[in-house]
Amino acid sequence: HPWVYAQAVERVQGGANPGDVVDVLDPLGKWLGRGLYSPDTAIPVRIYTRNQSQELNLALFDQRINAAVKRRKAWGLPSERTNAFRVVNGEGDDLPGLIVDKYGDTAVIQISSIGVKLREQAILDSLERHLNPRCIIDRTSERTARAEHFTTKRGVIRGDQDLAQLDFHERGFQYAIPL
Repeated sequence: HPWVYAQAVERVQGGANPGDVVDVLDPLGKWLGRGLYSPDTAIPVRIYTRNQSQELNLALFDQRINAAVKRRKAWGLPSERTNAFRVVNGEGDDLPGLIVDKYGDTAVIQISSIGVKLREQAILDSLERHLNPRCIIDRTSERTARAEHFTTKRGVIRGDQDLAQLDFHERGFQYAIPL
């Protein structure tokens, strides 16, 4: 599982700051994985890789977002009948702390870790490249943001600021949901 719970952490060495990339070792010093650090939370590390030679950098986020988009396309999404679906499903797409939904031509994100928040602009750039949305809306929970020690700007954060509603279809049904 990609979460390291607080009670499983014996000690933190090296002065890690919130959102830093950290390596996780077992009690004998064996390398277990690399993740993003969130102190003072129930899940202080979310593992992104178990490959010691793989860097946890912005290129990795872009590659995984691209892979998630391609995976949905292989599943037939979007389609003529459905253009609303989850594009990035956090841990399920190897991107813990990030959820991205697509509603027609709009992307909606939720960020649940300081490590992802610190990489937000690069993630938004990647979403624009791979999804070409009309706009991107942030629906991050304020409670989660407080727990992870960041602030969130809910609403349209990129693109068409005049968007009044989400227009999309799912299984042939049309929806228009006011923001």
